[in-house]
Order: sequence, then structure tokens, then C-alpha cells
Amino acid sequence: MTEAFRTIATANSWDFSYGRDDFHNLEVPEEGTTALYLDPIETEKNFERATKVHSGRFMMLVKSDLDNVYDAQKDQDKTTGKFKSNIEPIKAENGPLETLELAIMCAGYGINQWRCLEVINLFDQNLDGVIINFRITEYL
Repeated sequence: MTEAFRTIATANSWDFSYGRDDFHNLEVPEEGTTALYLDPIETEKNFERATKVHSGRFMMLVKSDLDNVYDAQKDQDKTTGKFKSNIEPIKAENGPLETLELAIMCAGYGINQWRCLEVINLFDQNLDGVIINFRITEYL
């Protein structure tokens, strides 16, 4: 499953990192590039159904400016906030998150769960984006 994520990230020119949070924190994505950070995956094999269910989480992030507001705080125009400029494009139709979803399904996997949490100023590099908790079925 890790290699499937890596392959999709490479095909889309996204920065890819696999490991724990403390290792992701060492990564510095290029400005304007989407980063896909995958945490270690738990796999459950079902012999009767000939499937593997992979559970875990990944982060899809972009570099942000620490000084920007999240939305419309401090009487700022909401279009200049972190949500509109960094998070919404990741979640948009035909955006990176949907591209990843479609690529996983086209590779023959089934997505059972896809829970999304928006994040701002994550790690030392002040990254914005989403954390996805997933359960994906691989058919053997």
C-alpha cells in the first residue's frame, strides 16, 4: 500500500514522505508543491475473503505563511485566508485529494473510509492542508 501511495505521488509531482510525524517534521516541501506525508500503515489480512484492509492516515499539505489568518479574522478578506488559498484547493473537485482518491480506486483498491480533518500551521514549516484517516481494501 505504501508503494501505491508513493507511485501516485510521484506521478503527480507531489513531495512524498513515509514515516512517523517526527520524520515528516524534518521534510521541507518546495513552495507551491503539494506534499503527501504517509504515516505507518496497519494491515489486516482476511483469508476467507481474500482481502487485505489497510488502515492509517496521511497528510496532504502545502507550505503556508504563518502570518495569514485562517478565514476572515482581523477583518481580513476571506479569499486571502489559509482556508481559501491553501485548504480549499486541495479538497476541490479535480484537486489533489480527488486525484488521489480516483488513482487509488483505479488501481483496484476499494475505499471503505475516508475521514478528513483540516489542519493549519502543522509542523515547524507551517503547513496547511488535510489529514485523512483511511481504510482501504486490497483484493487478493
